[in-house]
Amino acid sequence: MRKKMSLVLLISCLGVLSLNLFGNTKINAANETLDKESSVFQNVSLSKIEQQTGTVVKTSLKNGESINYDDVFQVKYHLSIPDEMKLTKNQTFTTNLPYLTPSSKEPVEVKDKDENILGKWKMITDAKGSKRLSFQVSDFFVESKKHEADIEFTARLDSSITNKKQILSLKFETKKESDLELTVLEVPSLNDSTETVNTKIPEKSIVKGDEKTRSKRAAVKSPRTKKVTAENKAATYSIKVYTVDKEDHSIPVNGTIVLYSYNDLNVAIRVEGSVDGQLTFTDLPPGRYRVAGTGSRSLGYFAPKGANYHEVNIPSTNQTATVGYLRGWGSVRVTKQDELTNAVLPGAEFKLVKNNPDNSIEVVKEGVVSTDKGIVQVDQLFTGNYSFIETKAPKGYILDDTPIKVSLTDREVVYPESTSKPIFFSNTNSKTKTNKKADITMSSSTVPTNLNFGKTKIQNSRNETFTATEYGVPTVGKVVIDDTRSNGGWTLKVKQNADFVATDGSPLVNTTLDVAIGRVTNTASNLPSYIRQVVSLKSGVENSIAIAKTTEGTGKTTIPLDKFSLTVPKETTKKISQYNSSLTWTLSDVPQ
Repeated sequence: MRKKMSLVLLISCLGVLSLNLFGNTKINAANETLDKESSVFQNVSLSKIEQQTGTVVKTSLKNGESINYDDVFQVKYHLSIPDEMKLTKNQTFTTNLPYLTPSSKEPVEVKDKDENILGKWKMITDAKGSKRLSFQVSDFFVESKKHEADIEFTARLDSSITNKKQILSLKFETKKESDLELTVLEVPSLNDSTETVNTKIPEKSIVKGDEKTRSKRAAVKSPRTKKVTAENKAATYSIKVYTVDKEDHSIPVNGTIVLYSYNDLNVAIRVEGSVDGQLTFTDLPPGRYRVAGTGSRSLGYFAPKGANYHEVNIPSTNQTATVGYLRGWGSVRVTKQDELTNAVLPGAEFKLVKNNPDNSIEVVKEGVVSTDKGIVQVDQLFTGNYSFIETKAPKGYILDDTPIKVSLTDREVVYPESTSKPIFFSNTNSKTKTNKKADITMSSSTVPTNLNFGKTKIQNSRNETFTATEYGVPTVGKVVIDDTRSNGGWTLKVKQNADFVATDGSPLVNTTLDVAIGRVTNTASNLPSYIRQVVSLKSGVENSIAIAKTTEGTGKTTIPLDKFSLTVPKETTKKISQYNSSLTWTLSDVPQ
C-alpha cells in the first residue's frame, strides 16, 4: 500500500470548510385535562385462570356467567390517548377497580413488544376509600407516536365480597360499555359436614329494553354446616407446604399446589392456585396424602417434569412438604461483523462477565470464540445482566474491548434441560457488534501545503540558506502514522520531485531542502528503530525519514516536522522570477 501526499512550495492555498449544524426543536406539551366522558381507558376484560394448570382461559367472561368465590382472574385494560390530547411528563390516569384486588402491591412496569417501558401501574385508594387503577406514563410514551398500552395483571375478589352465592355487578369506568354481571358461587370448606337441601336462589335476568329482577325456585346442592357435637367430633391434622427455588430454599416461588389422597390420584382434594412461599392445609383426617406442585406463577421458574409430588402421612413427626421449582435457563450471544461490509467474522475471542446488583463483576466464562457464522454464545445462564468483553480481535481487525451489554429477563428463559432451544430477542440477550479492519494510515497528518521561503536579491558571492515561514514564524507540521495492525512494519519517505523552476521553465539547480525532524513519539511505546534527525532533499532523490521493523511502529506514531530550510549555492544561475517545486510523502505498509 502506497499513500502519497503532495505539497507545492511558494504557492499559497486556503481551504474553507463550511459546516452547517441542524438541531431539533422540542415542543413542550401543555397540560390538558381530559373530559371524563371520553376516558382514555377504552375497554376492560376479565378471564379466568385455571387453578390446576395456571393457564388463562382464552375467552373472557361474559354477562351471566358464573365464577367461584376463590377464582383467580387475568384483568386486561386497553388504554389509548386521543391524538388531540397533549401529554405531559409523568402524567397519571386512573380508573375504578370494582371488587378486585391485584396480586401485586408494588408498582409494575408496562412494556410494549420491544420491551420499551410505557409507564407503571399500581392500585391506589382515593379520598373516598375507593380502589382505583393508576397508570403513570413514561418519557418514552410521551415522545412516541403511538399512545396506546395494555395493562395486564392477576386479581382476586376483594374482601368486601362474602363467600356466598350472589350476583355481582362490576361497573367499570371505560369508554366502551364494560359493565359485567357475574354469579358468584360459594366455595365450601372441605372440613364441614354437609347435607343436600332445597333452597331459593335469587337470580337476575335481563329483558330487552327493560331490566327486572325475579326469583325462581331451583333445586341445588348447597352445603349446610351441621353443628359439631361430642358424638361426631373427630381429630384433624394439617400439612404445611413450602414452595421454593429448588437450588436455594430461601427463595420463595409462587406455584400451584394440589392435594391428593394417596389412594386416588384422579380427584384432587384441594387446589391452591397461588401459593407464594408457604401454605397450610388444615382440618385433614388421618391418612396418606400426596402433595403435588404443578405450574409456577413466578416468571422464570418451571415445575420439574414428571413426578413432582411428596408423600405425607398424618399423623406423623414430619407433616411438611417442600416443593422445589427450577429456575429457567437462557442464552446470550453476540454476532461479530465487518464494520463496512457486514460480513461475519469468525475467530474473535471473548470473556463473559456478570454485572451484579452490588456493582461487582463476576467472570462467568473465558475463551469463547466466534464461530464461522460470527456467533459468540454462552448457554445455561440464569436471569441477570451480563457483558461480553473482546479479548482477541478477529485476524486483520482492531481489538474493541468496549463491554457489550446483554441481559436475560424472564421472557428469554426456557425449561432447564439440554434439549431446550434458546429464545433470543435483539434488544436484550442478542446483540450485533462490528469491528474495524486493521489498517495503516496517515490521514490525521498536518503536512504544510505551502512553504514560503520569502524574497531575496540576486547575488553570486556566497551560499544562502532560507527558512520557510508563515506570518513571521517558522513553518512546522507533523506526520501521524496510525497503525492498527498487530504487526507488519512500515516505511515513511519523502521526495523532492524536481528542481525548483522559474516561470519560464529555467531550473534553480543544486539546491538542498533540509527537513528537521523533532522528537518522535508513539502511543504504544513502540517506536520505529530508524529515525533520521535531518532529511536533506535533492531533486529526484527519495529519502527515508523513518523505518519500523515488523514488530515496531504499531499504535500511533507522531513525527514532528520542526523546520524547513532551503540552501541555494552561490554559483547557481539565478534570475528574477518565482521558483516552484513539489514534495511527495510516501507511506509504505512494509519495512524497506
